[in-house]
Amino acid sequence: MHSTDGYIDYKLLMERKGKERITLAVLSDAYTVYTRCLYENDRIIIVHQITNAANDTRDGVLYVYTRKGGMLAKLETGATPLPPKN
Repeated sequence: MHSTDGYIDYKLLMERKGKERITLAVLSDAYTVYTRCLYENDRIIIVHQITNAANDTRDGVLYVYTRKGGMLAKLETGATPLPPKN
């Protein structure tokens, strides 16, 4: 998690409680703008987007997807807080 420098374990993700928590975050009032693919090849995909949260905060988010055997095998993210939009 960006704010705590932690991670979500796969077992937790698969538990009902973990799924509900993650679903709530995904279905929140946050929305994204300016999503774009910066780079892609057979091994990785790099995507950048601006995320606007319900509490009026904004983040620049970078996603790095690792491909393995033609499938997405790993996702790493990083976020940078942005100033409020006027």
